[in-house]
Amino acid sequence: MRICGADISGREVTFCVLEYDKGLIEIVPTRNPRLSLRDTIRQNDVRYLQRALGQFLSDYKVSEVIVRERPTKGKFSGSAESFKLEALLQSLPDYTVKLIKNTTLKETLKRYPLSIDFAESGLKKFQKPAFECAYARINKAQTSDEITPDED
Repeated sequence: MRICGADISGREVTFCVLEYDKGLIEIVPTRNPRLSLRDTIRQNDVRYLQRALGQFLSDYKVSEVIVRERPTKGKFSGSAESFKLEALLQSLPDYTVKLIKNTTLKETLKRYPLSIDFAESGLKKFQKPAFECAYARINKAQTSDEITPDED
């Protein structure tokens, strides 16, 4: 099972792909761990990014995408561009895309702490939120705490 964790910030999507097989979690190296939307108004740019997202997921044979949910209200609410990127991910026809709430993410990481320091993982610092999403999803999938559509 290959899970792609995604973190959306502004006009950029950051990725981390993890593979879970027989109890082992492996970080899948990727050529480009992030994609950006240049112009949110131009239809060609939006379509280009959607094709690039689909190609990325296809290249790495991802079975599911898990996106860190951004609040819609308050001080830390997501921007219009970030919700547009989320919609692009969710509209990809061949992939299951689920959202994980920040509270669920924190609870899962507390329940299943990393066995190594993140700095030793070989990932870039900006990939940490995406890694945490994928890691939490794998750990939720191993238990009866499966992320349900109600949590999406």
